[in-house]
Amino acid sequence: MPSTPHYYLEKLTDIHSKLLGRDTVVDIFLPFQYEKEGKQYPLLILNDGQDSEAIDLKSTLEKLTLSKDINDVIVVGVHAGDRMHEYGVASKEDYLGRGSKAKNYTRFIMTELIPYLQYRYPISRLPEENCIAGFSLGGLSALDIAYHNPDYFGKVGA
Repeated sequence: MPSTPHYYLEKLTDIHSKLLGRDTVVDIFLPFQYEKEGKQYPLLILNDGQDSEAIDLKSTLEKLTLSKDINDVIVVGVHAGDRMHEYGVASKEDYLGRGSKAKNYTRFIMTELIPYLQYRYPISRLPEENCIAGFSLGGLSALDIAYHNPDYFGKVGA
């Protein structure tokens, strides 16, 4: 591992979502000199971003990019709010009412978060370069969002 980190973390806590009715927290993992590169980067949105440290995301990104197993990517870990209601299938809540805010979460990702990220960071607009992923219920949410937005997400991880 090099002495200079290849990725650094920006934690944003001031992104207010009108759709979710709350301030959202996102961890953004950026390639070290992304501002100077003059190129656009693939985007990976990761549900349950609050678990980024537990899964050692930064170190894993650095190892994979330095070994050239993956290209540089901008990773956005969205911290869950009320995950039992914000994650799920946007078209219908389950029999216990879980997923009741999934439609608003999808709209948050597509109409609030992504436009903000595109304004602030050099993110690719090519669907084949953009991915959304998550674990467990966050994976179901990612699959649903990608399925209904193929013009933006060409890849999904669940």
